[in-house]
Amino acid sequence: MNEVKRMSKNLSARSPAMDVVRSFALLFVISVHFLLNSGYYSVAVDGPVMFVMTVLRALFIICVPLFMMLSGYLMINKQPNKKYYAKIGYVLVIYLLATLCCTAYKVFMLKETVTVGNVIRGLLNYTGAQYAWYVEMYIGLFLLVPFLNVLYNNLKSQKEKQLLLAVLLFLTALPKVLNVFVPDLAWFRNPTSSKDYWHLVPDFWVVLYPITYYFLGAYIKEYKIPLRPRTLALLSVLLMVANGAYLYYRCHGVAFIWGGWQDYGSLFIVAQSVLFFAFFDNLNYDKFPRFLAKGVQHVSKLSFGAYLVSWVFDQHFYKMLKEAHPDILSRMKYLPIIVFCVLTCSLLASFVMEKIYEFLVFLKNKLFPQKEKSSP
Repeated sequence: MNEVKRMSKNLSARSPAMDVVRSFALLFVISVHFLLNSGYYSVAVDGPVMFVMTVLRALFIICVPLFMMLSGYLMINKQPNKKYYAKIGYVLVIYLLATLCCTAYKVFMLKETVTVGNVIRGLLNYTGAQYAWYVEMYIGLFLLVPFLNVLYNNLKSQKEKQLLLAVLLFLTALPKVLNVFVPDLAWFRNPTSSKDYWHLVPDFWVVLYPITYYFLGAYIKEYKIPLRPRTLALLSVLLMVANGAYLYYRCHGVAFIWGGWQDYGSLFIVAQSVLFFAFFDNLNYDKFPRFLAKGVQHVSKLSFGAYLVSWVFDQHFYKMLKEAHPDILSRMKYLPIIVFCVLTCSLLASFVMEKIYEFLVFLKNKLFPQKEKSSP
């Protein structure tokens, strides 16, 4: 069976829950970029419109954690072998194609001067595609996965795995909350620097949060979260509103204040991500309409390329939005329309990149056919 046929077979065997989660993760990525590109972060957080948008930000920000948890859920049994590491080729090819797409937009639409050297440097420093920081992170995670699996799968009990998660949460998630909550009230209410806080817990290891999410995904796959979907949904909504309300309070009257308490690795975001992920994992998909399942499967499969190439369509649609609506607050009501346009165009572009990838695989198999292993 060649690689293209194998990909088609894998598509039909995908987990509906994980396809739904990945599709929402893509939707939330494009939605959180709406806040970035519409001017949300440059105006005072005040009034009902900004309250709603701040609560929505608390929802959208779980996008990247969901992708990371998906990796743990789906890859926890991968072994350190040639077959596994060969799969990085897909990531690299889609990244290359997305970079070329972004470069073409800069040359033909933005009229920038781009040289071959610029393209190569952009590929190597992960700036050729403007959202490619995730690729840099993912390559490292991908290389570590088989060895992370050795660690996780050799723990003897659920209690030991819970202890592993507790240690990681202490090192990567707790500092982003505890270290900025306890300082004197003058700084608490009017912070001047994201580094101006006490080290009540060590924060040297906070950059390891992707590994925390990886193991959380693996743990949920093995043990599930023992709550009903209705309970998980209620807790997820309550935490999202509470997190958004706190952000609104903390930033009220001034432009959005950036801080570790609302970063991807924050304990708040971890809790929201786990509840959201577990909700869809605990649903029963036996009556999931086949046509809808197929549609979600394809969106899920195209999500990586769509994520990377969405920058191109951000440039196009947000330019139109800003020209039509100079007032930033008036732009907020266009979130559904702009997100739908960017999402649709990004998926179409990703579909083209997938077909190019499949064609390259076809050429490789034609030029370098693999020898069939004979039966003993």
